[in-house]
Order: sequence, then structure tokens, then C-alpha cells
Amino acid sequence: MLRYYLLSLASQQVDSVSWHQLIAPGYGLIDNREGIKKRYAYKTYKFMVQTLKNAQFLRLDIKRGYYILQFLVENKLLQIHWSQKPTILKNEEFFTVFSHEGEKIENQTLSIGSSPIYIYIKDAV
Repeated sequence: MLRYYLLSLASQQVDSVSWHQLIAPGYGLIDNREGIKKRYAYKTYKFMVQTLKNAQFLRLDIKRGYYILQFLVENKLLQIHWSQKPTILKNEEFFTVFSHEGEKIENQTLSIGSSPIYIYIKDAV
């Protein structure tokens, strides 16, 4: 779902994308059969919306199945990375990195796979 939204945004050919039913029993991001149960993808969707709501899309780079989307967010450069095959990236001291769910990542190396990660690059702008 996240990659779909990101590629739609990067295409600059789509005016809007919406989720059919945010709250629905059995298939929504929030299941309301027995109270309110937020599914795993809910955090991913919420973090994406919060992070990109005022973002300016800059560019999309794709090389050998490795994707990098670049945005300007509040005068900071944000890159979103994912890869079709597992890749390792060094976590530089000028990176601030978050998982697709918005959890901060402070590992020395970053495992880039099918789940996008958000990398803010300090002092890049």
C-alpha cells in the first residue's frame, strides 16, 4: 500500500488516491467488529500522511530495483528508500532515519528491503 501511494505521488499524473474504507470489519485499516482495532498498516498510513502532507516532491530515482524518492519537507531533504532485493546502506551521522511505521532507527547499517524507510538528511538544503 505504501509503495503504491508513493509511486502514484511520484508519477505526478494522479490528482488523488483514497482508501476505500478506512474503518471496515475485516478489511479496513481499522476493524470495528469488536470495538476499535487498528491494524498493522494503520501506523504506516498515518505516518505517511503526517510526513508528506506538506511535502514538495523533488524527484524519483530507480536503479536496478532500488528506489529513492526525494521530497522537501519544512526546508529539510527527505529521501524514502526501498529495494526489490535486500541491500545494506551505512547509516551516516547526518541521517535521521525512520521505519515505514515512524519508529526511529539508529542502527549502524540500514537494511533496505521492500518496506520503505524515511531518511532525513541534515543540512542538505
